[in-house]
Amino acid sequence: MVGLDLSMCREYQNRIKRLDDMLVPAIAAKGELHDKLVAIQSSFKSSEDSLEKQRSFFHQNMMGGNFSSNRC
Repeated sequence: MVGLDLSMCREYQNRIKRLDDMLVPAIAAKGELHDKLVAIQSSFKSSEDSLEKQRSFFHQNMMGGNFSSNRC
C-alpha cells in the first residue's frame, strides 16, 4: 500500500509540474498584453487631447474667438 501511495504522490507531483510549466508562460503573456493595453490607452488619450486642441483652435480662429458660447 505504501508503494502505491508513493507512486500516486509522484504522479501528482508530475501533474503539478506540467501545470506550472503551462502557467508560467500564460502569466508572462498576460503581463505583455497588459503592457500593450496600457500603451494603446495612452495613445488613444493623446489622440483625444490632440483632437480637443484642434477643435479649440478651430473655434477660436473660425468663430471669432468666442469659444465658450459656441461649444459643440
